[in-house]
Amino acid sequence: MAVEGYFPPVDEERFSRDNVHFPEKSANSHDAWAWNCSIVDKQAKGGKLHRKTFALKDNVAVKDVPLLLGTNLFKDYVPNCDATVTNRILETGGQILGKAVYENMCHSATSHSSGTGIVESPFAKGYSAGGSSSGSGVLVALGEVDGAVGADQGGSTRVPAANCGMVGLKPTFGLVPYTGSGSNEPTNDHLGPITRTVLDNAIFLEAIAGIDNIDDRSFPAPHPSRLPAYSSILNLPEDQPLAGKCFADIKESLSAPALGSRVVKTSQVAVAKYVELGATVDEVSMTTHSKGAAIWTGVSKVGGFLAKISGSFGGRGHQILGLKSLLYPIGQHNQDETYAPTKNIYLNELYAVEKFQLLLAKGSITRIRTFKPKRSSSCFANRDAGGTGGSG
Repeated sequence: MAVEGYFPPVDEERFSRDNVHFPEKSANSHDAWAWNCSIVDKQAKGGKLHRKTFALKDNVAVKDVPLLLGTNLFKDYVPNCDATVTNRILETGGQILGKAVYENMCHSATSHSSGTGIVESPFAKGYSAGGSSSGSGVLVALGEVDGAVGADQGGSTRVPAANCGMVGLKPTFGLVPYTGSGSNEPTNDHLGPITRTVLDNAIFLEAIAGIDNIDDRSFPAPHPSRLPAYSSILNLPEDQPLAGKCFADIKESLSAPALGSRVVKTSQVAVAKYVELGATVDEVSMTTHSKGAAIWTGVSKVGGFLAKISGSFGGRGHQILGLKSLLYPIGQHNQDETYAPTKNIYLNELYAVEKFQLLLAKGSITRIRTFKPKRSSSCFANRDAGGTGGSG
């Protein structure tokens, strides 16, 4: 324990932290800012994100800028390192304007639970902006930043992006390194971009993706210099731009419990648009789709609890030790002020660990095995398919 922990180095002369402050109410109309600052590369020479502005979900570390996790469990934690995504935004010319509010401990898909207050829809006062990356979606929608980083374990980037009318991406697992970001369950963590357009999203992804040689989630990812040019993929012909592309429309995705009729209609309209643009859309049956929520629960709840009570997990990577020391071990001393759904989650997790010891293993195996459609599909056979609809 006497050995000093590893902290990714920060060049504070090149990336100085300026004007760090808690936002004034008058400059925070939707309570979407958690903290404000101004950080830019003093040696900038252009780059993919040159002259673009960004906010980071407030589980992403920025050295010398407080981190709140959307909770009241602590108020004075200040990271001593930058997350990999923080550094990559700055190195590619972007300016970081602050931290975006997110829902309490990442435990809500609505926008009412943050310790700093309710985050309202940018377009309809009194309505939800979605969560848990609520502030990230709102700040992009309001035009206060060009892009924001979200974190997604079960929809937390995609839901606020959808509620706010923005583009939110949950990248392939590990494509964007998670180093320096607060984790929920390590095999379920994804950082991703929220932007106003698909093109901006692709450019943002090019800047932050690729292995960082620290986070083992990212080990299968290409080196940043060998990433595909995601933005170039969008250079499609104006006439029938999707000609030759094949998409799978998963039948079970439109029969989920509590699915609203307007959502079904919106999906059907999107499928029709794909066809109009030249694509082939093949409806397939994937019976395992309906079990997705149960599989996710087995991994997220049990795995998340085991990670929380130990303050660590079995993978290799950087641990935010200062933050973990404030949260763990779980006990009465740090749970009196816990958000009610968080208490519920912890109790459910504990029950699952005690009563279903093999649930995590079974969920993990089921999740990673290859899912095959019930009937043959040329889309799947040709391996260039995308699913429409979906969950989790």
